[in-house]
Amino acid sequence: NRKMVIVEMSRLLRSYSSLFMTILMCLILIFPAYLMYSVLPSLEKEAGRPVELLDSRSRGWTFDEAHLFLHELGPTGRETLQSVYFGTFPLDFIIPLLTACIFSSLLSTLYDEESFLGTTNVLPWTLFIFDQGENYCIWKLIRAFPNLNAFRLYAVLGSMCTVVKTWITLFILGIVAIGLITKGLLRLREWKTGETQTSIADSEDHSRNRTHKKQKSQRHKR
Repeated sequence: NRKMVIVEMSRLLRSYSSLFMTILMCLILIFPAYLMYSVLPSLEKEAGRPVELLDSRSRGWTFDEAHLFLHELGPTGRETLQSVYFGTFPLDFIIPLLTACIFSSLLSTLYDEESFLGTTNVLPWTLFIFDQGENYCIWKLIRAFPNLNAFRLYAVLGSMCTVVKTWITLFILGIVAIGLITKGLLRLREWKTGETQTSIADSEDHSRNRTHKKQKSQRHKR
């Protein structure tokens, strides 16, 4: 059934969590940097002003906003944007994929398999699916431009995917924050407990040494 599928997916992801974290933490820094410092400046140059990508508008976007955005980019900008979604170097596929892997690895590390939130490491892949749905809708609008009237449904679906993606991201960040805080408090408690036990042991040793010295002194007097 559905629950067993989720549990098995969770176990599979958990088994690769360390490998994901080691490799992907490095890669996730490279691709967004390329997007920010290479792709976006070229789009802004074509538009003649700073641009906000449709999929970065957390509250969603309308058909008219999509039409204006694509119009301002011009042919070259639209071609560049199309390559970002489904080109030879699809950044908006690679970055969400890496993000899903990292979130999944983090959740696998923070929550044990038996815990209430043990299967939340599957959730980042739901985020990835909505992200790709959003990308497909935007890609369809780019290809259809300027004849977009027949593609209004893609604008509605794409905007819905953007909003759902935003809420899932916030939910995952909240779970990760709770996990990090909980782990930190547990480590602090363990450290304080260990320090207290060490202090008690030192005190007992000191007390035994004093008793031993006192007994030795009494024997010497006799």
